[in-house]
Amino acid sequence: MKNINVARHRAISPQAKQQMIKFKQEMAEDFLWRNKKIEKNQK
Repeated sequence: MKNINVARHRAISPQAKQQMIKFKQEMAEDFLWRNKKIEKNQK
């Protein structure tokens, strides 16, 4: 039970939010880059 509360607190912290945003941006960029690569290969 204690671990759940710690995880919840960590998720709310601004640092964790920034890391999550950065991670999501990197994932989105990687996704777009892969799509472009796939489009080039299909032509």
